[in-house]
Amino acid sequence: TNIHLWDVNGSDAQIFHYHFDSKAIVNVKCNKAIDISRFQCHDGANIWLWKRNGSGAQKLSFYNDMTIRSAGCENKAIDIYKAASDNETNILSWSKHGNANQKWQIKYI
Repeated sequence: TNIHLWDVNGSDAQIFHYHFDSKAIVNVKCNKAIDISRFQCHDGANIWLWKRNGSGAQKLSFYNDMTIRSAGCENKAIDIYKAASDNETNILSWSKHGNANQKWQIKYI
């Protein structure tokens, strides 16, 4: 399932749990993990939800600069395509640059 930007609506589709042991970010609605498509470490690699499998494509870490990065591609950050703010904007992996479209706010619930 592709991941894309959407207005906050409070649904379970927008709630994820971080599993510290496996470093997986898992959606509570479908129990699938955020995954870098085919564990590609190039700009533009798609980010999607995939069955949990413990692979490097699903090992993600949160950093103090508010980025989320892959354990295997640490110079790549989860990114909102072209810094757009429209619903359905794709989420992908891109070289870390520190702009707002790579910063993610974590809310504890």
